[in-house]
Amino acid sequence: MGSAALLTLYFAYKFLDPYYVNMLLTIYLTLAGVFSLQGVFTNILAISLVILSNFLIGFLLLSGLFVYDIFWVFGNDVMVTVAKSFEAPVKLLFPVSNDPVHYSMLGLGDIIIPGIVISLCLRFDYYLHRNKLHKGNFKKMFTDISIHESFKKYYFYTIIVFYELGLGVTYCMLFYFEHAQPALLYLVPACILAIIGCSICKKEFKTMIKYQEITDRSAGTDDGKKKVADKEEMIKSQESIISNAKKRITSK
Repeated sequence: MGSAALLTLYFAYKFLDPYYVNMLLTIYLTLAGVFSLQGVFTNILAISLVILSNFLIGFLLLSGLFVYDIFWVFGNDVMVTVAKSFEAPVKLLFPVSNDPVHYSMLGLGDIIIPGIVISLCLRFDYYLHRNKLHKGNFKKMFTDISIHESFKKYYFYTIIVFYELGLGVTYCMLFYFEHAQPALLYLVPACILAIIGCSICKKEFKTMIKYQEITDRSAGTDDGKKKVADKEEMIKSQESIISNAKKRITSK
């Protein structure tokens, strides 16, 4: 097969303009690259669409899938069998040796699920930055927001490092036991410990637990409307206090 491909390429360069041959090769390699990265694009899309409103929901999601992953890998071989036989962009393959047949697999769920919590950590870092910058003034916190604004990402970098460590431990266990390993068995504790550990070190554990986002989906519900109304009332109260203070200063 390799000889046939080489011979075809030879005749193509012999009888066709090199410009068109190079263009065809470029199109082929581009399409091959796009299809091979389709799973990565799926991860990015899924993480951008799913928004968790607080860390408690994130911990609950991770814990539930932690048990789910362990059961379907160790308790039953269904997940491993399907992953090996199902040819679709639902996994990433990594070569483990020079043998082209043997690959280690990483399911996209092992990227998407922690990735959703990691994105929550990044938003929490930004919230802390804006809160510190405007000293709790909610009206100013959520106006004049720029995507180019620089801020410290303590929680984001911490959970990224712990995620990589968890992934490293997963592959070490895979090579040591020579048996499929549920990645979430190692990734979930790593992510949860990263968040809790960082919040304790920064003395922000209560802030982290109480952190709440109002998503577009929850804004139309009674609970979402109540939260919006509470924040608006708090803003009005702060503005009233500031206004009264200014009047007193002016009268003096």
